Amino acid sequence: TFEIARNRVRVNDSTGIASIAVGSSSGSVFEGSIHDNRVESSSSASGEGIQLIGTSAAAPSVAVYSNQISGNIATGLIFWPSGQSNIVVADNAIRSSVVNGQGVTLVFAAGAGNTLDANVFNNTVVGFSLGILVNGPITGRISNNILAYAQGQGIKLQTSTMPEDHDLFFGNGTPQSSLGTGSLV
Repeated sequence: TFEIARNRVRVNDSTGIASIAVGSSSGSVFEGSIHDNRVESSSSASGEGIQLIGTSAAAPSVAVYSNQISGNIATGLIFWPSGQSNIVVADNAIRSSVVNGQGVTLVFAAGAGNTLDANVFNNTVVGFSLGILVNGPITGRISNNILAYAQGQGIKLQTSTMPEDHDLFFGNGTPQSSLGTGSLV
């Protein structure tokens, strides 16, 4: 179990690193929380704000909440497990000064009988090419987020049918193909 909390991370390198990274080797389990951190990047090579990746790993319970991520960030948060997993992404402020990359990326490499349940709510995601990218058979809900100034879509569902509701889309480059209940443009 891990807890990464109340840190201030400033990245000034030229290689594009993850400011906060949690990983797990094949077949293992990682669970815990990342909260109340502030990540700022003035790096010349954009990297990730928060990275949680586990090749063939399960993440039964991960919570990422109340973080501030800003600057030259290609991906604000990436979560990529391959085993049975649950994540809550809530109350984060994620802003990029570059237009490539995603604010929140949820990727799930499905195995037999494995699921990823993701609940993404009350986040503010500003200035990426995509606000939230969901790729894979992911269940859960995207709700009550502010998604602004994305070069493309505020939310992109790729091979996923994850429901979206009560989100606010503002100044994005590509309109949403459809809006969930209570969502506004």
